[in-house]
Amino acid sequence: MAELKPYPKIPARGASGAPGSREWIATEKVHGAHFAVVCDGASVRPAKRRDLLGDEELDAFFGVSRIWPQLLVAAGRFAAVVRARWGESAVVTVYGELAGGRYPHPDVPAVAGVEPVQTGVWYAPGLRWLPFDATVRTDEGRWWVPDRELRAAASAAGLTCVPLLGRGSLNALRELPVAFPSRVPALLGLPEPADNLAEGYVLKPAGEWRESDPARPLIKVKQKAFAEANGTTAPARTSHRRKARRASPPGCSSRPRRCSPPPVRRPPSASSGRVRPRMRWRRRSPRMWPRNSPRPWAGWSTPSCRPCAWPSNPEPDPSPPSTQRTGATPDRLATAAAFVSRAELHCAADRFESARAYPEEPTRVEPPVGPPAEAVLRHLRAHIG
Repeated sequence: MAELKPYPKIPARGASGAPGSREWIATEKVHGAHFAVVCDGASVRPAKRRDLLGDEELDAFFGVSRIWPQLLVAAGRFAAVVRARWGESAVVTVYGELAGGRYPHPDVPAVAGVEPVQTGVWYAPGLRWLPFDATVRTDEGRWWVPDRELRAAASAAGLTCVPLLGRGSLNALRELPVAFPSRVPALLGLPEPADNLAEGYVLKPAGEWRESDPARPLIKVKQKAFAEANGTTAPARTSHRRKARRASPPGCSSRPRRCSPPPVRRPPSASSGRVRPRMRWRRRSPRMWPRNSPRPWAGWSTPSCRPCAWPSNPEPDPSPPSTQRTGATPDRLATAAAFVSRAELHCAADRFESARAYPEEPTRVEPPVGPPAEAVLRHLRAHIG
Protein backbone atom coordinates (compact mmCIF):
# COMPACT_ATOMS: atom_id res chain seq x y z
CA MET A 1 0.00 0.00 0.00
CA ALA A 2 1.31 3.45 -0.94
CA GLU A 3 2.49 5.58 1.97
CA LEU A 4 3.48 9.24 1.89
CA LYS A 5 6.22 10.75 4.00
CA PRO A 6 5.84 14.54 4.02
CA TYR A 7 8.62 16.65 2.60
CA PRO A 8 10.63 18.30 5.39
CA LYS A 9 10.04 21.93 6.18
CA ILE A 10 12.67 24.13 4.56
CA PRO A 11 14.08 26.68 7.00
CA ALA A 12 14.90 30.21 5.96
CA ARG A 13 18.42 31.56 5.60
CA GLY A 14 20.50 30.39 8.56
CA ALA A 15 23.04 27.81 9.73
CA SER A 16 22.99 24.66 7.58
CA GLY A 17 24.54 22.24 10.07
CA ALA A 18 26.16 20.20 7.27
CA PRO A 19 29.84 19.64 6.46
CA GLY A 20 31.21 22.26 4.10
CA SER A 21 33.04 19.71 1.93
CA ARG A 22 29.81 18.45 0.29
CA GLU A 23 28.72 19.78 -3.09
CA TRP A 24 25.67 22.01 -2.98
CA ILE A 25 23.21 23.17 -5.60
CA ALA A 26 20.91 26.17 -5.88
CA THR A 27 17.54 25.77 -7.54
CA GLU A 28 14.80 28.31 -8.15
CA LYS A 29 11.95 28.20 -5.66
CA VAL A 30 8.74 28.02 -7.63
CA HIS A 31 5.75 29.88 -6.22
CA GLY A 32 2.98 27.29 -6.45
CA ALA A 33 1.30 24.39 -4.60
CA HIS A 34 3.12 21.35 -3.27
CA PHE A 35 2.14 18.23 -5.22
CA ALA A 36 3.79 14.80 -4.93
CA VAL A 37 3.42 11.42 -6.63
CA VAL A 38 4.00 8.08 -4.83
CA CYS A 39 4.94 5.14 -7.08
CA ASP A 40 4.57 1.86 -5.15
CA GLY A 41 4.82 -1.12 -7.46
CA ALA A 42 2.28 -0.71 -10.24
CA SER A 43 0.19 1.89 -8.40
CA VAL A 44 0.71 5.63 -8.77
CA ARG A 45 -0.99 7.84 -6.17
CA PRO A 46 -1.19 11.64 -6.10
CA ALA A 47 -0.65 13.50 -2.84
CA LYS A 48 -0.58 16.97 -1.41
CA ARG A 49 1.86 18.09 1.26
CA ARG A 50 0.77 15.72 4.05
CA ASP A 51 -1.96 13.41 2.72
CA LEU A 52 -2.73 11.27 -0.28
CA LEU A 53 -5.40 12.48 -2.69
CA GLY A 54 -8.27 10.41 -3.97
CA ASP A 55 -9.52 10.51 -7.53
CA GLU A 56 -12.54 12.54 -6.42
CA GLU A 57 -10.27 15.16 -4.77
CA LEU A 58 -8.12 15.95 -7.80
CA ASP A 59 -10.52 18.46 -9.29
CA ALA A 60 -10.73 20.40 -6.03
CA PHE A 61 -6.93 20.61 -5.77
CA PHE A 62 -6.36 23.53 -8.21
CA GLY A 63 -7.94 21.52 -11.04
CA VAL A 64 -5.01 19.11 -11.29
CA SER A 65 -7.40 16.51 -12.73
CA ARG A 66 -6.92 18.25 -16.11
CA ILE A 67 -3.30 17.10 -16.33
CA TRP A 68 -3.39 14.03 -14.08
CA PRO A 69 -3.59 11.47 -16.97
CA GLN A 70 -0.33 12.86 -18.43
CA LEU A 71 1.29 12.98 -14.98
CA LEU A 72 0.26 9.40 -14.28
CA VAL A 73 2.14 8.13 -17.32
CA ALA A 74 5.14 10.41 -16.76
CA ALA A 75 5.46 9.40 -13.09
CA GLY A 76 5.46 5.71 -14.07
CA ARG A 77 8.30 6.33 -16.52
CA PHE A 78 10.22 8.33 -13.91
CA ALA A 79 9.91 5.48 -11.39
CA ALA A 80 11.06 2.93 -13.99
CA VAL A 81 14.26 4.88 -14.65
CA VAL A 82 15.04 5.20 -10.94
CA ARG A 83 14.29 1.53 -10.21
CA ALA A 84 16.85 0.50 -12.78
CA ARG A 85 19.48 1.31 -10.14
CA TRP A 86 17.63 0.80 -6.84
CA GLY A 87 15.59 -2.30 -7.66
CA GLU A 88 12.11 -3.05 -8.90
CA SER A 89 10.65 -3.19 -5.38
CA ALA A 90 11.72 0.34 -4.52
CA VAL A 91 9.03 2.86 -3.63
CA VAL A 92 9.70 6.10 -5.47
CA THR A 93 8.22 9.39 -4.26
CA VAL A 94 8.59 12.42 -6.50
CA TYR A 95 8.08 15.88 -4.94
CA GLY A 96 7.19 18.79 -7.19
CA GLU A 97 5.47 22.14 -7.43
CA LEU A 98 2.18 22.67 -9.23
CA ALA A 99 2.27 26.12 -10.85
CA GLY A 100 0.87 28.13 -13.73
CA GLY A 101 -2.70 28.79 -14.72
CA ARG A 102 -2.16 32.31 -16.02
CA TYR A 103 0.46 34.07 -18.14
CA PRO A 104 -0.02 37.82 -18.72
CA HIS A 105 1.76 38.17 -22.05
CA PRO A 106 0.16 39.54 -25.23
CA ASP A 107 1.74 36.86 -27.43
CA VAL A 108 0.61 33.90 -25.30
CA PRO A 109 -3.10 32.93 -25.48
CA ALA A 110 -4.90 32.05 -22.28
CA VAL A 111 -6.19 28.57 -21.49
CA ALA A 112 -9.92 28.50 -20.90
CA GLY A 113 -11.22 27.15 -17.59
CA VAL A 114 -7.89 27.30 -15.74
CA GLU A 115 -7.39 29.33 -12.58
CA PRO A 116 -3.93 30.49 -11.42
CA VAL A 117 -2.40 28.44 -8.64
CA GLN A 118 -0.56 31.45 -7.26
CA THR A 119 -0.14 35.07 -8.29
CA GLY A 120 2.90 37.33 -8.23
CA VAL A 121 5.14 35.14 -10.39
CA TRP A 122 3.97 33.87 -13.79
CA TYR A 123 5.14 30.57 -15.29
CA ALA A 124 2.70 29.26 -17.94
CA PRO A 125 -0.87 29.77 -19.19
CA GLY A 126 -1.78 26.19 -18.25
CA LEU A 127 -0.98 23.98 -15.27
CA ARG A 128 2.56 22.61 -15.09
CA TRP A 129 4.17 20.25 -12.61
CA LEU A 130 7.86 20.85 -11.90
CA PRO A 131 9.69 18.13 -9.87
CA PHE A 132 12.39 19.37 -7.48
CA ASP A 133 13.25 16.31 -5.33
CA ALA A 134 12.71 12.56 -5.04
CA THR A 135 13.26 9.73 -2.54
CA VAL A 136 13.68 5.96 -2.83
CA ARG A 137 12.64 3.56 -0.08
CA THR A 138 14.10 0.08 -0.08
CA ASP A 139 14.59 -2.66 2.50
CA GLU A 140 17.86 -1.00 3.51
CA GLY A 141 16.33 2.41 4.22
CA ARG A 142 15.25 5.63 2.60
CA TRP A 143 17.50 7.68 0.33
CA TRP A 144 17.34 11.08 -1.32
CA VAL A 145 18.00 10.79 -5.05
CA PRO A 146 21.00 12.82 -6.33
CA ASP A 147 20.17 15.89 -8.36
CA ARG A 148 21.81 14.59 -11.55
CA GLU A 149 19.85 11.35 -11.35
CA LEU A 150 16.67 13.29 -10.68
CA ARG A 151 17.07 15.44 -13.78
CA ALA A 152 18.02 12.51 -15.95
CA ALA A 153 14.94 10.53 -14.93
CA ALA A 154 12.68 13.58 -15.41
CA SER A 155 14.08 14.20 -18.88
CA ALA A 156 13.43 10.56 -19.83
CA ALA A 157 9.85 10.81 -18.56
CA GLY A 158 9.12 14.11 -20.38
CA LEU A 159 9.04 16.24 -17.23
CA THR A 160 10.68 19.61 -16.59
CA CYS A 161 12.46 20.09 -13.26
CA VAL A 162 12.85 23.39 -11.49
CA PRO A 163 15.66 25.55 -12.94
CA LEU A 164 19.18 24.92 -11.68
CA LEU A 165 20.95 28.14 -10.69
CA GLY A 166 24.40 26.86 -9.77
CA ARG A 167 26.64 24.23 -8.17
CA GLY A 168 29.51 24.62 -5.76
CA SER A 169 30.24 25.22 -2.12
CA LEU A 170 27.67 26.51 0.28
CA ASN A 171 29.55 29.75 0.91
CA ALA A 172 29.76 30.49 -2.80
CA LEU A 173 26.06 29.81 -3.42
CA ARG A 174 25.04 32.07 -0.54
CA GLU A 175 26.33 35.02 -2.58
CA LEU A 176 23.72 34.53 -5.31
CA PRO A 177 21.38 37.50 -5.81
CA VAL A 178 18.00 37.09 -4.20
CA ALA A 179 16.07 39.10 -6.79
CA PHE A 180 16.34 37.67 -10.30
CA PRO A 181 13.92 36.96 -13.18
CA SER A 182 12.23 33.57 -13.15
CA ARG A 183 13.83 31.05 -15.48
CA VAL A 184 10.82 28.75 -15.77
CA PRO A 185 9.25 30.50 -18.80
CA ALA A 186 12.50 30.11 -20.74
CA LEU A 187 12.60 26.36 -19.98
CA LEU A 188 9.04 26.05 -21.29
CA GLY A 189 9.80 28.09 -24.44
CA LEU A 190 7.65 31.07 -23.50
CA PRO A 191 8.48 34.77 -23.93
CA GLU A 192 9.41 36.39 -20.65
CA PRO A 193 7.03 39.04 -19.26
CA ALA A 194 8.34 42.23 -17.71
CA ASP A 195 9.18 42.35 -13.99
CA ASN A 196 8.63 38.63 -13.46
CA LEU A 197 10.94 38.13 -10.48
CA ALA A 198 11.34 34.69 -8.94
CA GLU A 199 10.27 33.94 -5.40
CA GLY A 200 13.81 33.01 -4.38
CA TYR A 201 16.06 29.94 -4.39
CA VAL A 202 16.70 26.78 -2.35
CA LEU A 203 20.12 25.43 -1.29
CA LYS A 204 20.59 21.69 -0.70
CA PRO A 205 23.28 18.99 -1.08
CA ALA A 206 23.74 17.77 -4.64
CA GLY A 207 24.53 14.09 -3.89
CA GLU A 208 22.44 11.27 -2.44
CA TRP A 209 21.61 11.40 1.23
CA ARG A 210 20.56 8.54 3.47
CA GLU A 211 17.70 9.14 5.87
CA SER A 212 19.54 7.51 8.79
CA ASP A 213 22.30 10.11 8.55
CA PRO A 214 21.88 13.51 10.22
CA ALA A 215 18.93 15.46 8.94
CA ARG A 216 19.38 16.60 5.38
CA PRO A 217 20.10 20.34 5.40
CA LEU A 218 17.89 22.63 3.34
CA ILE A 219 17.99 26.40 3.13
CA LYS A 220 15.57 28.69 1.33
CA VAL A 221 16.24 32.31 0.51
CA LYS A 222 13.35 34.55 -0.55
CA GLN A 223 13.14 38.06 -1.86
CA LYS A 224 11.50 40.78 0.19
CA ALA A 225 8.09 40.37 -1.42
CA PHE A 226 7.93 36.74 -0.20
CA ALA A 227 10.19 36.96 2.85
CA GLU A 228 9.24 35.17 6.08
CA ALA A 229 10.23 35.76 9.70
CA ASN A 230 13.20 33.60 10.68
CA GLY A 231 13.09 32.45 14.28
CA THR A 232 11.07 35.44 15.39
CA THR A 233 7.63 35.74 16.80
CA ALA A 234 5.09 37.90 15.05
CA PRO A 235 4.08 40.95 17.04
CA ALA A 236 0.91 40.55 19.02
CA ARG A 237 -2.16 41.94 17.38
CA THR A 238 -3.50 45.10 18.94
CA SER A 239 -7.20 45.67 18.92
CA HIS A 240 -8.62 48.76 17.27
CA ARG A 241 -9.90 49.99 20.63
CA ARG A 242 -6.44 49.83 22.16
CA LYS A 243 -4.99 51.61 19.16
CA ALA A 244 -7.60 54.34 19.52
CA ARG A 245 -6.73 54.81 23.18
CA ARG A 246 -3.04 55.04 22.34
CA ALA A 247 -3.69 57.62 19.63
CA SER A 248 -6.06 59.72 21.72
CA PRO A 249 -4.70 62.71 23.67
CA PRO A 250 -4.29 62.54 27.45
CA GLY A 251 -7.55 62.65 29.27
CA CYS A 252 -9.52 61.15 26.37
CA SER A 253 -10.53 57.55 25.95
CA SER A 254 -12.33 55.51 23.33
CA ARG A 255 -14.36 53.73 25.97
CA PRO A 256 -15.79 54.87 29.31
CA ARG A 257 -13.59 54.32 32.31
CA ARG A 258 -14.33 54.48 35.99
CA CYS A 259 -13.80 57.92 37.40
CA SER A 260 -11.41 58.16 40.29
CA PRO A 261 -12.92 59.42 43.56
CA PRO A 262 -12.54 63.15 44.25
CA PRO A 263 -9.65 64.15 46.48
CA VAL A 264 -10.46 64.52 50.15
CA ARG A 265 -10.37 68.15 51.24
CA ARG A 266 -8.99 68.38 54.75
CA PRO A 267 -9.47 71.41 57.03
CA PRO A 268 -6.51 73.80 57.20
CA SER A 269 -4.01 73.14 59.90
CA ALA A 270 -3.30 75.79 62.50
CA SER A 271 0.43 75.29 62.14
CA SER A 272 0.57 75.35 58.39
CA GLY A 273 -1.48 78.49 57.97
CA ARG A 274 -2.91 77.33 54.66
CA VAL A 275 -6.30 78.55 53.57
CA ARG A 276 -8.88 76.04 52.49
CA PRO A 277 -9.39 76.38 48.73
CA ARG A 278 -12.75 77.55 47.52
CA MET A 279 -15.02 75.13 45.73
CA ARG A 280 -15.39 75.84 42.05
CA TRP A 281 -19.00 76.29 41.05
CA ARG A 282 -20.30 75.66 37.61
CA ARG A 283 -20.45 78.82 35.57
CA ARG A 284 -24.03 79.88 35.12
CA SER A 285 -25.60 81.25 31.99
CA PRO A 286 -26.72 84.91 32.15
CA ARG A 287 -30.30 83.78 31.61
CA MET A 288 -30.23 81.33 34.52
CA TRP A 289 -31.74 82.45 37.79
CA PRO A 290 -30.45 81.39 41.20
CA ARG A 291 -32.08 78.34 42.63
CA ASN A 292 -35.11 78.86 44.90
CA SER A 293 -35.32 82.57 44.04
CA PRO A 294 -38.63 84.24 43.08
CA ARG A 295 -39.20 84.74 39.36
CA PRO A 296 -40.24 88.23 38.20
CA TRP A 297 -43.31 86.85 36.51
CA ALA A 298 -44.52 85.01 39.65
CA GLY A 299 -47.58 86.51 41.38
CA TRP A 300 -49.54 88.65 38.91
CA SER A 301 -51.50 90.33 41.72
CA THR A 302 -48.40 92.21 42.94
CA PRO A 303 -47.99 95.46 40.98
CA SER A 304 -44.34 95.90 42.08
CA CYS A 305 -43.13 92.99 39.99
CA ARG A 306 -44.56 94.34 36.74
CA PRO A 307 -42.64 96.65 34.40
CA CYS A 308 -45.70 98.88 33.99
CA ALA A 309 -48.68 99.58 36.22
CA TRP A 310 -51.99 98.03 35.35
CA PRO A 311 -55.02 97.30 37.50
CA SER A 312 -54.72 94.39 39.87
CA ASN A 313 -58.17 93.15 38.84
CA PRO A 314 -58.33 93.67 35.10
CA GLU A 315 -61.69 93.99 33.41
CA PRO A 316 -62.42 93.03 29.82
CA ASP A 317 -62.63 95.83 27.27
CA PRO A 318 -66.31 96.42 26.44
CA SER A 319 -65.56 98.11 23.11
CA PRO A 320 -65.72 95.91 20.01
CA PRO A 321 -62.51 95.18 18.04
CA SER A 322 -63.53 97.50 15.22
CA THR A 323 -63.58 100.57 17.55
CA GLN A 324 -60.35 99.81 19.40
CA ARG A 325 -57.41 102.23 18.97
CA THR A 326 -54.97 99.52 17.99
CA GLY A 327 -56.74 98.62 14.77
CA ALA A 328 -55.25 95.07 14.91
CA THR A 329 -57.11 91.78 14.90
CA PRO A 330 -57.50 89.72 18.06
CA ASP A 331 -55.05 87.17 16.70
CA ARG A 332 -52.35 89.83 16.40
CA LEU A 333 -53.05 90.97 19.94
CA ALA A 334 -52.82 87.38 21.14
CA THR A 335 -49.43 87.04 19.47
CA ALA A 336 -48.12 90.05 21.35
CA ALA A 337 -49.72 88.90 24.59
CA ALA A 338 -47.88 85.59 24.45
CA PHE A 339 -44.74 87.30 25.77
CA VAL A 340 -45.66 87.75 29.39
CA SER A 341 -42.28 87.42 31.06
CA ARG A 342 -40.43 90.40 32.40
CA ALA A 343 -37.42 89.86 30.17
CA GLU A 344 -39.55 89.76 26.99
CA LEU A 345 -42.38 92.14 27.78
CA HIS A 346 -40.41 95.03 26.29
CA CYS A 347 -40.36 93.17 22.99
CA ALA A 348 -44.13 92.80 23.00
CA ALA A 349 -44.58 96.35 21.75
CA ASP A 350 -42.25 95.74 18.80
CA ARG A 351 -44.06 92.55 17.91
CA PHE A 352 -47.38 94.38 18.25
CA GLU A 353 -46.20 97.06 15.82
CA SER A 354 -45.09 94.34 13.42
CA ALA A 355 -48.50 92.75 13.66
CA ARG A 356 -50.09 96.11 12.77
CA ALA A 357 -47.70 96.67 9.84
CA TYR A 358 -48.15 93.15 8.41
CA PRO A 359 -51.70 92.11 9.22
CA GLU A 360 -51.72 89.50 6.45
CA GLU A 361 -48.85 87.46 8.01
CA PRO A 362 -50.32 84.27 9.54
CA THR A 363 -49.66 83.53 13.17
CA ARG A 364 -48.86 80.19 14.82
CA VAL A 365 -49.12 81.30 18.43
CA GLU A 366 -52.21 80.20 20.30
CA PRO A 367 -54.03 83.07 22.06
CA PRO A 368 -53.37 83.00 25.81
CA VAL A 369 -56.16 82.57 28.27
CA GLY A 370 -56.67 83.78 31.84
CA PRO A 371 -56.62 87.14 33.62
CA PRO A 372 -52.89 87.87 33.04
CA ALA A 373 -53.32 87.63 29.30
CA GLU A 374 -56.34 89.90 29.35
CA ALA A 375 -54.40 92.40 31.46
CA VAL A 376 -51.58 92.45 28.92
CA LEU A 377 -54.05 92.97 26.08
CA ARG A 378 -55.66 95.85 27.92
CA HIS A 379 -52.29 97.40 28.68
CA LEU A 380 -51.19 97.17 25.04
CA ARG A 381 -54.39 98.70 23.79
CA ALA A 382 -54.01 101.61 26.22
CA HIS A 383 -50.36 102.47 25.70
CA ILE A 384 -49.60 101.47 22.10
CA GLY A 385 -51.53 103.19 19.41
